[in-house]
Amino acid sequence: MSLLILVGELVFAALGITAGIAWIALLRRLAISLSWTMRGTVGQPESSSYVVAIVPMRNESGNVQGCIASLLEQDAVRKVVAIDDCSSDGTSELLSRFASQDDRIRVAKIDHVPAGWAGKSYACHVGSSEAGRCDWLLFVDADTRLSPGALGRPLAFAEGNGLDALSLFGRLRCPNVWDKLATPFYFGLLNAFIPLRDVNDPLKGSAYFVGSFVLIRRAGYLEIGGHAAVAAELVEDRALGKLAKQKGLKTALRFSPDEVSAEWAPGFRNSVRALLRVSVPPMRRRVRLGATFSLALSILFLMPLLSVVLGGWLVAEGLPDGALFLLLGIVLLVFEMAFTELSARRISGGVPFPFALGSVPVSLVYVVVLWRSVFRAWLVKPVRWRDREYRL
Repeated sequence: MSLLILVGELVFAALGITAGIAWIALLRRLAISLSWTMRGTVGQPESSSYVVAIVPMRNESGNVQGCIASLLEQDAVRKVVAIDDCSSDGTSELLSRFASQDDRIRVAKIDHVPAGWAGKSYACHVGSSEAGRCDWLLFVDADTRLSPGALGRPLAFAEGNGLDALSLFGRLRCPNVWDKLATPFYFGLLNAFIPLRDVNDPLKGSAYFVGSFVLIRRAGYLEIGGHAAVAAELVEDRALGKLAKQKGLKTALRFSPDEVSAEWAPGFRNSVRALLRVSVPPMRRRVRLGATFSLALSILFLMPLLSVVLGGWLVAEGLPDGALFLLLGIVLLVFEMAFTELSARRISGGVPFPFALGSVPVSLVYVVVLWRSVFRAWLVKPVRWRDREYRL
């Protein structure tokens, strides 16, 4: 065996072992992150607080009834402000019909988004302006569903712990096969790379809200400037959570699958666009760091498959090292499957362990999206989201 081949095998083996250690660390961080629930609050204590729910909607005719109905089932919600954000699919008519049947519903219609604003930020801003006097604002997405009476527990948790803002992410509904694999995998990575332990630590800079449920005191919201302070941000929930923490508000982010459920960009095309929406803005600010991060994740995601392919080829050639590389690849695949299965079991109800092999194509798609994000950020290409183009 030549020295060059030996060095190549040693480098490959070192990368494989490093990837294995990384998967173990990610598994541990994910398990710890998803243990951050609303401990210490039992039942649904009564509260006299006045909560106004705000729901931005753009072409959400399939979600109007389910979302609005689940909000009206909450005793603490005194008013629902639904914002029709330039919809063209019948959302406006459905909202008007609901508002005519229940005086707790107020509909605000947006005909255009002013320059300097992202669509959802502006819709949330309009909704908060229509909320009137209240104690708390509850921002939810159109696909959010709250269990009957579920708001009582988060509200009691927030008030009992003196919080200014509480964001929850709950069970993720996955309507098709791609979502059953991709959604838990991507959200698992989010919770492993940015664990809830760090987000909830006031001494650490990690911060974000989850748009499916953001409960914030109206006074605190106005103090930090509301959505006007994050007007141009494409990922407005992340930006608002970071701003709230930086401004000294007492915030918390918890995992709450019993109270909240939502969907995350269902379907292959939507999930790719959602990943670009999340990835491009931070890479636009720091392209080199984004490229380094993308390279590291590319190695992590490609090593299982490359090790199996290389090991299988070496075994077929009768070379003794082949079995070791093949074993390394199988071990890495098991780690990746275990990560997907753990995330799916906690976040979306689970998938059979062999079925978690689908994480391999999901991770490969993510690699492609990451490098697309790097080049879009480098070339200052626009990002398309919700039928709108945003130049960052």
